[in-house]
Amino acid sequence: MMPLDDPETTPRHGMAPGWMITFADLLSLLLTFFVLVFATSTIEQKDWQRVVQPISAYLTGRTITAPQVAAPEPAQARLDLAYIATLLQRLVADVPALAGAQIMREEHALVLTLPPGKSWIGGAAPPLADLARLLAGLDNRIEITLHGGTDPSPHARPVEDWRRALQGASAIAAELTRLGATRVFEANGTVDLAGGPAAERIEIEIDDIAAEAPHAVP
Repeated sequence: MMPLDDPETTPRHGMAPGWMITFADLLSLLLTFFVLVFATSTIEQKDWQRVVQPISAYLTGRTITAPQVAAPEPAQARLDLAYIATLLQRLVADVPALAGAQIMREEHALVLTLPPGKSWIGGAAPPLADLARLLAGLDNRIEITLHGGTDPSPHARPVEDWRRALQGASAIAAELTRLGATRVFEANGTVDLAGGPAAERIEIEIDDIAAEAPHAVP
């Protein structure tokens, strides 16, 4: 037999049973859940008035009205560049005419470089039709730039090189506008002094800012 003063037989006071700890954890989780639900819900002003007015009238004898909060202005429409990059990658993989196109991510823009050596204007099956439909659904600012090379002839004029690049970019932008039928694209031309006519390339830059009037066609 164990002695009466054995510490193992002495009942411990002040310790809660195991079920009470589990029950307290359950109540804490329920409280957290309802606080989360309340924090993510939107309270309508009429519901606020219906609940608060009787209580305020009973306790203070006067009515407390809900504060008038101005409706927030709609956020500027834009699409995430990562999502657009995924759409472009799928388009390049599915459309044979775009095979070889390069997609490059910059800090505030996404640049699609069309494959060189192809005619992008006209034809029975326009090669830019699918791309135009994709770009027409975006609200981002989009700019088409044609990087032209310098004319190697001795009588060439630099201004003619730039004008030719700008005309080419404007033609691509007009073709995308015609095929997309919902928006206008900005055009820009530039000349790479180190490259010749074979170095010509077309870049479509999609910025992370919204266009001023993305769906206005004159």
